[in-house]
Amino acid sequence: MAGTATPYSDKMIIFWGGVEEILPSDAMHPGFSHTVRLFDTTTGEIKCLAESPFTLAVTTNAVMHDNNVYIVSGEEHPGIRTPVILKATM
Repeated sequence: MAGTATPYSDKMIIFWGGVEEILPSDAMHPGFSHTVRLFDTTTGEIKCLAESPFTLAVTTNAVMHDNNVYIVSGEEHPGIRTPVILKATM
């Protein structure tokens, strides 16, 4: 998976999008998930936090500054990059 993640606390990780399952990299690929998930490293539990109205790009980085997370560029479909910068306030 080439999804994007950020720490939420010392025991939790937020996953921004990604893929639901391994899919072929062709024109039939539906794109990447809009789901924001919280992973608890202590219990191994994953919870759905929200659905983003925007495509959450993969193969990129997420940068935290103050209470904001920035997802810069990345792929919105396999092989198709976006110049969009998303900002989420925590």
